[in-house]
Amino acid sequence: MSEIANTFIWEVGNFQNLIKQIPRGKSIISQRFLLPQRSFDQDNQQDRNRPTLWELSLLPNGVSGTKEVISLQINAIQTEFEKSNHITRRRKEICLGIGKYENCEHCESSFKTLIKSHRIFSKLTDFDLTKNECLEFSEFISLNSIFPEGDKSKAVSLFVQMTLLDDSDYDYCNYSRVYEEYFEDERFADIEFVLDCGSRIKAHRIILSANSIYFKNMLQGQWKEGSMEAIQIKETNYMAFRAVVYYIYSGKLYGINGFDILKQTFKLADMMMLENLSKLIIDELSDLIDEENWYEFILLGWEFNNSSLKSIGLKYIANNWEKVKKSEGMLRLFASNNVEGIEELFYVINRNMEIAKWDYC
Repeated sequence: MSEIANTFIWEVGNFQNLIKQIPRGKSIISQRFLLPQRSFDQDNQQDRNRPTLWELSLLPNGVSGTKEVISLQINAIQTEFEKSNHITRRRKEICLGIGKYENCEHCESSFKTLIKSHRIFSKLTDFDLTKNECLEFSEFISLNSIFPEGDKSKAVSLFVQMTLLDDSDYDYCNYSRVYEEYFEDERFADIEFVLDCGSRIKAHRIILSANSIYFKNMLQGQWKEGSMEAIQIKETNYMAFRAVVYYIYSGKLYGINGFDILKQTFKLADMMMLENLSKLIIDELSDLIDEENWYEFILLGWEFNNSSLKSIGLKYIANNWEKVKKSEGMLRLFASNNVEGIEELFYVINRNMEIAKWDYC
């Protein structure tokens, strides 16, 4: 799910006046806003694409006590769809942040800078839509962070940013780790793969079938047991294939390094429908993006319809626009003739410029 489409920004102008006008324990409230989502609570899966309704509250002088802090609250508002389908809870993964507008020295406009952000894990966030409850951060940020020089009369405009993360981004693999000790263990092995380079990998049919739909289908089909003949794996990198088999046994990413080998492993993982392995690889790839390969993330994202890869590449463009706008990589993107992709590229660049960047989301 796109972070850009899933982000709401609440602009709070002239914050210095709000401190004077609004007493401790009192709040200002944002307009209600919709954020798209992939799924509801697992017990209520009638519709996976209905947006969720939210509201933010900001207490300029905090909830209570004597500390000079800003408090924030997230309010989950029940939608008509949730009411009609008796959906009473949401479990969501959220990034919540507060920041201020900074003046740009080289242009007339301003840009957003996050000062403090907080990540709320879905398993801990369980909104009860029937009790008008909210998630409260009583000491989200100190006023000293907003006014580092201590002058609370200085004009400042704040923003509160909320991103609803994709539920599936935090689904952890359910594989039993007891299988890991049998990786490349010839005991009880009943299948062997031979790669073009001549390297061989012995494995266990039952483990492959139990943890991979792809292998289960292949072992029941063209690889159906008849003898212990080795199975030829054509036009496939040995290290990439070995990393896939290791993942099936362990639920972990094998210690492979380098952009090209990770890219080949990703293609195998996608073909074999190993979604969690794909995510692990993307996490590794994201650390390797540079001015030589950034465009490959977008091309790969287009080829496999993977929003995470596209997002990594598009964020790189937004952060390095002057460097990449006339680069060979940009020419290759245009040469792809992917009209929808190129339209998305320009939309995301413009939108990304408006959203402050999370440090860890």
